[in-house]
Amino acid sequence: MGGYPPFSGILPTGGGGGGGAPVNATYLVLSLDATLTNERVFVPTVGSLAAIDGGAGGNYTLDLAPVAGVAGSYTYAAITVDGYGRITVVSSGAAPVASGWTDGGTTVYLTTSTDVVSVGSTVAVTNRKFSVTNTGTDLGMSVLAVASTDNVLDAKVVGDAADRVQVLTSGDILWGSGAGAADLRIRRSGVATLTIDNNSTGAALIVPATDSAGTFGSSSLRWLDNIANTHRVFPSAGAANASTSLGSGFLKLGAGGATALDTAITRTASKTLTLDDNAAGSMVLIVKGSTSTQQRLHGAATKAFVDTPYTTLATDEMIFWNCAGGNCTQNLPTPVGALGRTLVVKRTDTTANTLTLTPAAGQIEGAATLVIAGGANRASFTLMSDNANWWIV
Repeated sequence: MGGYPPFSGILPTGGGGGGGAPVNATYLVLSLDATLTNERVFVPTVGSLAAIDGGAGGNYTLDLAPVAGVAGSYTYAAITVDGYGRITVVSSGAAPVASGWTDGGTTVYLTTSTDVVSVGSTVAVTNRKFSVTNTGTDLGMSVLAVASTDNVLDAKVVGDAADRVQVLTSGDILWGSGAGAADLRIRRSGVATLTIDNNSTGAALIVPATDSAGTFGSSSLRWLDNIANTHRVFPSAGAANASTSLGSGFLKLGAGGATALDTAITRTASKTLTLDDNAAGSMVLIVKGSTSTQQRLHGAATKAFVDTPYTTLATDEMIFWNCAGGNCTQNLPTPVGALGRTLVVKRTDTTANTLTLTPAAGQIEGAATLVIAGGANRASFTLMSDNANWWIV
């Protein structure tokens, strides 16, 4: 390389030709050289480029100068960018909250009275309770929906396939098990009218009975059971039949459980009340006082020799006897526990045959039996219990 000045940089950028490079050619060098008159010194900008000189026979490497930002992953990062487009400062930050919201650690509070919070279509509040502080009149959380069927609030348990509670803009509240669609709804069905149904037609309102300690028992009230528009009371939660059924103009009663309703009190006409066996049959009305006094109102029955011996029924009040076929016998019920109960026995035949009355307990007029003789007088006796014996009144 005879004739060339000592090389202390990179190749010349101009000049040349002939037998050697002129000393006045333009050179890009790493440092000034006294033999050159027109060289340029390469100087990386501090803070922007970093130069690494590998020495004789090595590489001269240029790299971006390091900045304060550290390589890594950041969440909700705050970033600073310099004039060269480089990230100079970066750090993780707190999750963003909408205007007016305060995260209290366990509760998210909306405390300001002027802020309108708008955070898109969905806000996820995880492991927090949502609280709205009312600091003035007509403040709180307001939902403006497009349709009355839009949901205002949904709630479910982790793992549920469906909501357990839904509140609609219409005011309807729906409940379900979480396994499927809601099966119970409370809704405003008209002016001053609240309806409970099964989200379709009918449902039951069950009010469990409680004991003195407030513990729920098994009795229940079912309101509007969708059966002939009745209100029914069941003796137990799982009973097959009601013990009371109240409908339009009637009250039906029964033992409940496995027994169907067997007593009906019905308004059958204007100012007319009918008592029957829930099938237009006969019944007994017993009016019982504080000392077990009883009065029974019932129709009469007719008996004859073919019915003897006849045992008086609890529903009997008046018995007409025709003993033309032979002597007859009527067994009376016990007078014990039947204070005030009245029985009327009347002979309708004029034969000499007898009619003997025998009580199950106690006596009749101080005797074990009462014999009603036949004859033209067609005798009639009215008996009343004093709670121990039968007496003729």
